[in-house]
Amino acid sequence: MGRNLYDETIATGKMKPKWFFYLIIIAIFLGSGLYATGYATYSFLVMGEWWMVLLFGSFFALFLGIAFKIYRLTQNKKPTKIIAVAEEEAYTIYAINEWTEEEKVTKIHYGTMDRILIGVWTNRGFKGRKSDYVGARLIIRHPDADGEMIYTSSVVFDEEVLTGWNERIQEFAIPASITSLIISEVLPEQFDTLFQTIDAQPFDGSFSVKEFFERQDQLVMWHADRDPLSDRI
Repeated sequence: MGRNLYDETIATGKMKPKWFFYLIIIAIFLGSGLYATGYATYSFLVMGEWWMVLLFGSFFALFLGIAFKIYRLTQNKKPTKIIAVAEEEAYTIYAINEWTEEEKVTKIHYGTMDRILIGVWTNRGFKGRKSDYVGARLIIRHPDADGEMIYTSSVVFDEEVLTGWNERIQEFAIPASITSLIISEVLPEQFDTLFQTIDAQPFDGSFSVKEFFERQDQLVMWHADRDPLSDRI
């Protein structure tokens, strides 16, 4: 299996966000708008022109609201970009915050993967329907540095990448199961319940994940209150 290379200039977080220049332009525009509308509002207030105060005051409030939203966006501590790389011996996930340039790296060696669940990932708004196959969501159970079992989730859209997972599941004898249920919106705190109650069948990597999903008559969303007597992985 060939090694997938990862652009280190992106992974290290040393590259400035590509939209940094545009952010400066937006800041200048908003600053000018706030100054102009604020000055006009104050001037008309002094003159007692209440309709003009209302008009320019509304524009001032609009600019202020946009500025506040952009400021909150820059304070976001969550990753804005996630890149997953299938290396020869491990699966590495880079979670990058392009605002702060912080990066969290999670490396999972294939030999330590306790179980993989493969389910349907679908975009809620895709073509206005919820039942279209878009990609696969992989939820991997594996030990952390202290030996405690944790979960890592990854979404795969490319069939070639899914085929690579077929090969790894067979090569490293990773216990895996597959379900036709939609698990796009399952939260990390629900993963334990998901693994205990979901309808799933053993997956040995011998057939196409995409074709398995596309053969289904209907794709159904998984819910935490599903029948616990259903097949378990």
